[in-house]
Amino acid sequence: MKRLKSICASTLLALMCMSVGCAAHHGLIIENFEPSGSMCWDALVVNQHVAGCVESTAESRGAYGIQRCVVYHDDADPASPWLVLDFYILRVAQENVEINLEVPIHPMCVDTSMLIMYGPRTQLIHEETEDTDGQ
Repeated sequence: MKRLKSICASTLLALMCMSVGCAAHHGLIIENFEPSGSMCWDALVVNQHVAGCVESTAESRGAYGIQRCVVYHDDADPASPWLVLDFYILRVAQENVEINLEVPIHPMCVDTSMLIMYGPRTQLIHEETEDTDGQ
């Protein structure tokens, strides 16, 4: 039993040291980052930033919103899902939300304030109006 406690304590100490070392090595990921109160939203923003996203856009579609990266660094991986997928955001407090899409969406994260799902890129409403304006 004493040996088991020693192994657990050593493992815990090693994990703590690695975590502190990782945080010290990487430093602040996003300068002036302010948590939103939603772990899901914060994770999406941070992961897109780390993947190389420079600018993103969000559009409301009534009961839900669509968020996507629209500009990323030249050296970013253009196949990164954080850069090429649409992210669908629903507030958890809503009831009986129905989303009718022509593309499959998959759950990614849920917390006390929102549900985030992802799917392939769709045409945003402002893109549709730009297309018809140009014709």
